Amino acid sequence: METKEIIESGFFKAFILDYVEHHVSYHYMDQDRLIYTMCNSDEEKDIATRAEIDKIKKKIRKAGYEFLSMDFIQRYDNKYPVDYSKEENKYSYWENYFHEYFTREIEGSLTPFTEAQSKIDKLPEKPLAKDVDDETLLALEIISSESRNVPFLIECEEEIMDQIEADIENYKETDYWEIDLFFYEGYVKQSDILKFLFKLCKLLVLLNRLKMFESFIGLKSDEYIRNPLKEKLEKYGFFNLPMVKLIPIEKHSNLIDVISSRKIPYTIAFLDYIGFLKFLEKEHFQTKTRLNIELAKLLNSNARAIKGNINSLFPNSTENRKRYTAFQHKELVVKDYQRLK
Repeated sequence: METKEIIESGFFKAFILDYVEHHVSYHYMDQDRLIYTMCNSDEEKDIATRAEIDKIKKKIRKAGYEFLSMDFIQRYDNKYPVDYSKEENKYSYWENYFHEYFTREIEGSLTPFTEAQSKIDKLPEKPLAKDVDDETLLALEIISSESRNVPFLIECEEEIMDQIEADIENYKETDYWEIDLFFYEGYVKQSDILKFLFKLCKLLVLLNRLKMFESFIGLKSDEYIRNPLKEKLEKYGFFNLPMVKLIPIEKHSNLIDVISSRKIPYTIAFLDYIGFLKFLEKEHFQTKTRLNIELAKLLNSNARAIKGNINSLFPNSTENRKRYTAFQHKELVVKDYQRLK
């Protein structure tokens, strides 16, 4: 499979989305909470926040790609509440921005050693000058490098391509991506393109974290490390729903706790009851498949579990109602909602 085909499949874009989502919303969360748990006052929290900002700025400068960082810092305004009517204030805008830069700057192939070896293998046993063109000379230069274990690198390239092709085929069958980031990270030293991809992903995470910590300066104790689910729900207009507006603002944190602290079947039943699922389908996602995929990301679940539990809410559904049990929570979510009002 050619690099162009991989780009057109959406693999690299999905990779960046998954990497940033995982690290911004989950990977660092416990570490960040620990920073503030160890502080005894808001003043100490401000000091700790400024220390984290300094660390992140140093990492950003060390990462390179200065113009990408400057664009992000100058154009992305995440002051709470975030104005999501501006495209550049959306996570997706910058993920697409970095993806476009990555695909423009890619040089070469994911399998340079395999291709070089193939080029050399095609040479006659006793090649003449006319048999050796510039591409063949480059292939000979790549293969003859004493510092490279070429057979090992070719084996690595095969494993990388096998996994990418498997991921793309799985996406075609299920309509959602399941990318093992740790698998690909294990091959960064053997692939210049993967190394470049991870560098950009890590830089985007650092930039997001810089903006996050800057927004914490001057906050009161209960506002540090906002619930990531709350911010995601806010992005989709959750708090503008009529049934959510009936809940006092001071109880919104309780509302988020109710949604996030329970298992997926209950959460789906609750979101359906307050009209969020219909709202998402009408205002944000053109198909039920896309709804399932994006809602899975939002709730840190998988698209099949989302689909199954939504389907179970319909009386005539043929879904496996022993496995997907959202329908069992219909009465409970009504009572819980009434308690919040």
